[in-house]
Amino acid sequence: MQNISPHEAKLHANAIRRCNLFVFIKGAFAALHPGTMLSKDNYIKTLCFELQEAATTDGGRLIITMPPRYLKSIAASIVLPAWILGSDGASKILVASYADALATDHARLFRKLVTSAFYRSVFPEAGTPPAVNNVTQFQTSAGGGRRAVTVGGSVTGIGGDLIILDDPLKASDATSGANRENVRRFYDDTLYTRLNDKRVGSVIVVQQRLHQDDLIAHLLEKGTFRHVNFPAIAEKEETYRLYYNYNWTREKGEALAAGREGIDVLGQIKADMGEAAFRTQYQQDPASAGSTMLDFSKVTVLDGDGGDIRPLKVVQTWDTAIKDGPNCDYSVGITFAWDNEMWIVLDVVRRLMKFGDLKAAARQYHKKWKPTLVLGEDSANGSALVNDLRREELFEFKTIGVHGSKQERFATAVEWLENGTLVLLRGAPYFEELRRELIGFPEGRHDDQVDAISLFVKRAKSRRSIERRRETIVTAF
Repeated sequence: MQNISPHEAKLHANAIRRCNLFVFIKGAFAALHPGTMLSKDNYIKTLCFELQEAATTDGGRLIITMPPRYLKSIAASIVLPAWILGSDGASKILVASYADALATDHARLFRKLVTSAFYRSVFPEAGTPPAVNNVTQFQTSAGGGRRAVTVGGSVTGIGGDLIILDDPLKASDATSGANRENVRRFYDDTLYTRLNDKRVGSVIVVQQRLHQDDLIAHLLEKGTFRHVNFPAIAEKEETYRLYYNYNWTREKGEALAAGREGIDVLGQIKADMGEAAFRTQYQQDPASAGSTMLDFSKVTVLDGDGGDIRPLKVVQTWDTAIKDGPNCDYSVGITFAWDNEMWIVLDVVRRLMKFGDLKAAARQYHKKWKPTLVLGEDSANGSALVNDLRREELFEFKTIGVHGSKQERFATAVEWLENGTLVLLRGAPYFEELRRELIGFPEGRHDDQVDAISLFVKRAKSRRSIERRRETIVTAF
């Protein structure tokens, strides 16, 4: 094997750094934090791979959710823009954060990196003095650069080829519905419109989860974003992508950064900050942070998907949205089966539907499950749906008037869920989404499945009862 000189080795290493963000970040981290070594955890490799692919792919859309202090801001807001501008000084990059102080800190670290000897060594042609270099803007001589903005601030006249949104909401503001709505509006109405070319421009969002109704939930509903999630403790086996078509598999129960914050340390963090905050910010699961109404640990969940159930009676309820559209409520139809022991949530359909599609779905699911009774709320589209289908004389429909708050109506359903009268199926396709909504109520953004269940229980408890072999009694309708 031919020996190469130190100079040739350095040239080779820098060539790799220019095409591989993970290799670059190792040297960049040392330049930003001298004397501190970057950890070798696999998640950092995946983080860099996903950021690089989203930023260099036309129309890239990426969400990364991960705990605080796990390198997301350094990687996404500081190192990634520097790496891109090193090769393409004409690129325009907007980086948005929730506060001026945070945006300023990131901008200063960015300038520290791009003026370092390490950076000039990797990107020697990017070493010319910038045309503009102030607290919020770094503009290259080629006309590109990095621009720091704050959520809610003005971005008039600013355009970007890449938009990076890093922690758009402060943790203490997450409980405010108005604050969460302001972030959503800022993204939809302001920040997204700043992409120079919507076809090829990329958007990257990195944050810790703070609420069920945060920007992440809003963006995921659009269906255009790739979501890479890093809970502090793996709750299931999951495979992540790496460079060169490699993957790494994270085992259930494995800590994300075992050498720095292992299971013992994470247990202490959980004890210090509380279950709800830990579930949200560290596990990225705000829906499981806890409900003020339902103790899900008391809910009976059966294994399987219901394929072997032979119900004695089937009832369906529909909770219908007033309007359709990306920001509107879902229309939900739930099928309940009585097996002489309990009521089982057999099937759930949950979609954004126009009224014609809603009627078609009602017909489809009636044909599939052949319910003896279909219930709808006596308001808005619910009455219209019942009246239209009742005229077809296909099956029995009834509308039910609702009174009181959603919480008051759900309280009765909570009793049935916690005492085993109404049970769920773990293997059913609906399970995870329904579980999250039940646990998150009443703080969650959507409550359509909750309303459908409440409507069913209201009807069921108002009818005469029959004896059960277990515990209490249940309606015979």
